[in-house]
Amino acid sequence: MTRMHRIRTTNLLTIGLNDSQLEEVVSAFRRAGTIAHAQALEDGQQLRNILNDQNWDALVFFASGASLSLEQCCDTLRQSESDLPLIVLSEGASHGTIDPHVAAICRRDELTLLAHMTQREILARQTRHQLSATLAELEEAKQRQNLLLSDHQDPLIYIIDGMIIYANQAFCEKLGSDELDGFPIVDLIANRDQERLKSALKKQNSSSTSSRLELTLLHSDGSELTCMATCDNTRYEGEDCIQIALSDKDSQQIAGDTDPSTGLANRFHFNELLQEFLNTERNSNSSFLMLGLDRFEELRHGSGLIASEALLKEVADFVKTRLPAQHYGRLSDDILVAILHHVPADQALEQANDLLREVENHIFEFENQSLQCTLSVAVQSINHLTPPENAPLLENGFTCLESARLAGGNRVDICVRSRQQLGEEDSPSQLIESALSDQRLQLIYQPMINLSDAEGDHYEASLSIRDWQEGEATAGELMRAIEREPDNHKLDRWLIVEATKQLTVKRQTGEDVHLIINLSGNVFQDLEFCSWLGVAMKAAGLHGNALTLQFSEDSIGRALKPALDCCRELRALGVGVSVREFGRNKTAIKFLRHIMPALLKPGIRQSDPLENDMVREIVQSARTLNSRVVIPNVASAATLAMLWQIGPDFIQGSYVSEPLPEMDYEFASFS
Repeated sequence: MTRMHRIRTTNLLTIGLNDSQLEEVVSAFRRAGTIAHAQALEDGQQLRNILNDQNWDALVFFASGASLSLEQCCDTLRQSESDLPLIVLSEGASHGTIDPHVAAICRRDELTLLAHMTQREILARQTRHQLSATLAELEEAKQRQNLLLSDHQDPLIYIIDGMIIYANQAFCEKLGSDELDGFPIVDLIANRDQERLKSALKKQNSSSTSSRLELTLLHSDGSELTCMATCDNTRYEGEDCIQIALSDKDSQQIAGDTDPSTGLANRFHFNELLQEFLNTERNSNSSFLMLGLDRFEELRHGSGLIASEALLKEVADFVKTRLPAQHYGRLSDDILVAILHHVPADQALEQANDLLREVENHIFEFENQSLQCTLSVAVQSINHLTPPENAPLLENGFTCLESARLAGGNRVDICVRSRQQLGEEDSPSQLIESALSDQRLQLIYQPMINLSDAEGDHYEASLSIRDWQEGEATAGELMRAIEREPDNHKLDRWLIVEATKQLTVKRQTGEDVHLIINLSGNVFQDLEFCSWLGVAMKAAGLHGNALTLQFSEDSIGRALKPALDCCRELRALGVGVSVREFGRNKTAIKFLRHIMPALLKPGIRQSDPLENDMVREIVQSARTLNSRVVIPNVASAATLAMLWQIGPDFIQGSYVSEPLPEMDYEFASFS
């Protein structure tokens, strides 16, 4: 049986209910597990005015006490173009013909059923809005697709099983033909590139990312055109197919950028290409491959300098046919390099293993010689953990490649940095870089039990260190240390990215999850932070009310002016501000009035006893700031019983749950 998602708080408009009846309705909602906020209206004019002012969930109409008829009420909703669910309370008598605007009818003596009907209609309206938005997006997508197919400036084709099922006008004109639908794609490709294309298309069918390769096409007049082809998986008229878009080969490439033996980018130019790729695509989850020709010195001494260069040219051409990449280059006498865009390291590992088997079995023929050789390959990820400079990537790749060669060659290894000890005396920047590069940092989520009328399920996200060992800096020390370098914003942005990534996944399943994220005071010095956060939230589809950013009381006090400015911008985004370690500074309440925190978390350590008077004072102080308060480190049922009497808004601690690696706490299990 499918369970309906419960609406935690319902905003009701009512017409025709007196105060006593209104209280009965609110009580019925409470018994059904829903908090109802109700406002009584007298006439149609009030209804028109309030529909323009606020968002409401439903309208309950009771004809016996109303000063306007049901028909007038429905006309008002229609004139206001409102789809507010209208639920009619009935004494049991027939209403005759019911206006189509009426969503449901409930008997006056079945108010519990009214609460469930209202939830059903609210969810139905949400579904209608989502469907409408989805249909609008679908229509826009169709229009964009039609525009792409008909007016795309790049030559574009769709193919299935090697046959062209659609070619746009630009593609036909490029090859000097009127129509190419139904042509085999290989008939349009020069013989020397046909195997490369077939191999690329075969791999594309089993890949989820795009690939690029250089192709020579045949014009109808017999001439040849060299282009860059980008292959993507897509659908055309309901069928899976591959899209190929052509673009001109980079006209800016000159001889000074090219290695004369292999035709690939030379060392200097490839370094520029790699750095540019890191600057623009570091978060693309791509791969950097370093390919070394095994026993190259032996081959050079046995065959001579000219022959060894010719062999490397043959190997480079072979690699290009089997390994579609964004950029190729020659790094040294015996090392080739490639950047695989949008190809994660595990997929690059598989492709490199396939390449090694083919190289080992291939006989290279050049200048009346036939030779066999093997390669060793070092694979590195390019993602948000990659250092922004290309030098560490090159050095690490070379070290990994040499290890593969010393192990006998003809093998592929994924480069893994040796774990760095997070020394307490190291500089904050070095600590952060080492922890991120070794993927030592993670987020943990501690659930917060709601004792008030706050909506949704709440978690607090905190930094943690994987495999922490005695003598290393702790996560808390890391957060405090980074504040010694106010211009270092990397850790806070990483925390936001990782936390909102998980939050988006949870909320996309329909769960009303709210997340409090612990950050350092460096955020206040990051003048671009709030605009960056707004863009990130929009891209993730997150509303500001799903996020609360938490800072220590001391961090705010040390940078009060920038903190005030930052908190003002966060409120404009709808994002809440929370203060941790509240109460450590007895004078802090003066400046916190200007911060207007949504939540306060007192600085209660695990060793501190939770005493009645202390907690009561904390709650009273929070109320003077119009803030909710969370009491941490609740360890027993006796403590919870005491807190019930005082009335904090949230509790957390071992009695509820220790911090979790995922936001998967069963809130319904806590009673």
